[in-house]
Formats: sequence, structure tokens, C-alpha cells
Amino acid sequence: MVVPDSYSDVAPAPLYVMFPSGSGSRDQALEGMRPYVDGLNGLMLIVQTSDRQAVTPEALVSLIDGIGSAFCVDPEQIHAMGTAWAAAIAEGLACEASDRIASFVSAVGQGTTQACAPGRPVPLLTFTGDTDRTTVNAIVDRWTSINGCDPEPAVDDLGSGVLEKTFLDCDADVVFYDIQGMGHCFVTHEAKGPAAPFMCEYEEFDYLEGSYEFFAAHPLE
Repeated sequence: MVVPDSYSDVAPAPLYVMFPSGSGSRDQALEGMRPYVDGLNGLMLIVQTSDRQAVTPEALVSLIDGIGSAFCVDPEQIHAMGTAWAAAIAEGLACEASDRIASFVSAVGQGTTQACAPGRPVPLLTFTGDTDRTTVNAIVDRWTSINGCDPEPAVDDLGSGVLEKTFLDCDADVVFYDIQGMGHCFVTHEAKGPAAPFMCEYEEFDYLEGSYEFFAAHPLE
């Protein structure tokens, strides 16, 4: 758990459930992400994912319930975050627990290979570079269909190859940052700390900053 100084046990706080990729080690993810979460405005749960068979939606919902018993969690602000191969875990959780997951990030990786039939449309924020565009496009196609969006997005060129694609007339929002010329990496304003080698610096978009803003705008309804 990442518990910021701003946390109070008398005010419900958002819960961000993060799935590390790479080795899937929660300890490595905590060490690597610590420099980026100083301004965290909620609670972050970093889940061990190295045993991929054990990280089922049922197990994750049980884990979230346990966190809700130990901390003051806002049930309308529980969000999932997965990148690289862990993108599939976040998407699978959104598919199977759409009554609990308010919105999610599934980016720079392959989405779930299982059938996805959520009980409600779920807002999605995603991003990709050149390396992962085919698999992320598949995630986007799946959720624009699930969320009833028009297939052609509004495109805003933010500069530095960053295209913000916002899909229209959706039952739940889908926002896609398609970054031309970027490889397989996280996107941040400033690369720092142990995770810096896996970061790509852009002024136009920041993975965590953008996620927090997206999550805040998309509570469970």
C-alpha cells in the first residue's frame, strides 16, 4: 500500500489498484514508482502479479474488499491501472467487476484474451507508442464497441508526436494518447528514480497525472 500524508481515515479516499509488469514484483514497483507518487491524492494498492494464474478477478475483488475494511475507501472511486503485459489484468478486472471498477487504464501492452462482457460501460484511458500500437488498437476497438462510441475519434495534435484521440457519443468515455515515434515505455514529464530507464519524457502527457485526472472525472455511477 502507498498511503500519502494527506490520507485521513475519516474522509473516503480514491483507491488506485496498480498492476506492475516486468517481474510483477510489488516491491520493485513500489520502489520504482515512489518518486512519482509523492503528490498522490488517494490510496495506491500495488498488487504482486508474478504468479499470473493467481491474479484472477475474483481474487482481486476479495483483495479490494479487504483494503476497504482496513482503510476508508470511496467505493465510487476504485480504479485499475495496468501497463505492458499487466494491461490484460486491468482490463480483465474491468470486464469482470464493472460494478466495482469505476474506470481503468490498460496501455502499452496486450489486453485480455478472454471474452469481455461487462455489466456496464467502463471508461478507458490508454496510451501507446509505435511498439505496442497494434495490441493497444485492439483494446481501443474492443472498448469503443462495448461503450457504444463512434468509431472515428476527434484528434488533437498536442505536439511532439502526441495525438490525443477522444471518441465521441460514448456511453462511457474512451481517451487514447497515440504517441508517434515512442517505443515501449511509460510516459512522464520527468524521468527520475529507479524506474527512470523505463520512462519516456513528454511535456504533453504524463501517465500518472493523466490517470488521476481521468479517474477523478469518472466515478462509479
